[in-house]
Amino acid sequence: MPEVYCKHHAFKGELLDQMLEAGWYRMMHLMFTTDVITRETGDDFDVHWLRYDVEKVPLSFYKSRNFKKLDKKYHIDYVPLHEMDIDELEELFARYRLHTKFEQATDLADTLGGYSPFFETFVTTVRKDEKLVAAGISDLGKDSIAGIKNIYDPAYASEGLGIYLLMCEIRYCLSEGLRWFYPGYIAPGYPNFDYKIYPAFTEVFITDSQSWISYNDWLAGQNNLKQ
Repeated sequence: MPEVYCKHHAFKGELLDQMLEAGWYRMMHLMFTTDVITRETGDDFDVHWLRYDVEKVPLSFYKSRNFKKLDKKYHIDYVPLHEMDIDELEELFARYRLHTKFEQATDLADTLGGYSPFFETFVTTVRKDEKLVAAGISDLGKDSIAGIKNIYDPAYASEGLGIYLLMCEIRYCLSEGLRWFYPGYIAPGYPNFDYKIYPAFTEVFITDSQSWISYNDWLAGQNNLKQ
């Protein structure tokens, strides 16, 4: 399936939930879906959309030694995008972009399709002594959120702030009574996205049946196909 796009005046609340559940995801100010993606190498990879069942996240996930250390070191907040200092966000993105080895948009506004309110977007902020060192951009539905972009200051790369943001976003779901977290997709053979896989609470979208199954069941099916 080639990329398919949907344009609407607002992807919020139940509409966002429904589209995420049907295997759609945000690209700029649109929603799109596909089952194949071409990377910067020119190679094509199969796309498999993911979601986390927040109710199945084990307590051990939040109690790991590293996360406890980061909780003590940094201040976390959840801020509507329209209340953020956009210049501060863009400066953080510029530092992050120079650090990454894969193709990036020129600025955060390009990633989001501008800052117009097509989505109900909030930012998970991570601060050290009031300095913004990491930020997670997420869209809010009625019973779910979609993680769009996590960025961090390269000076703090060794802290694992990308994964820490993911944990903080999941904790946000719990605090707000939201069931689902959509982190995007994986592409077997392209390991850059494998960090999103947590077998205990990850589900994979099956396009043919328009349904979700556990990651472990999906992996078993993939292994059977190879035999």
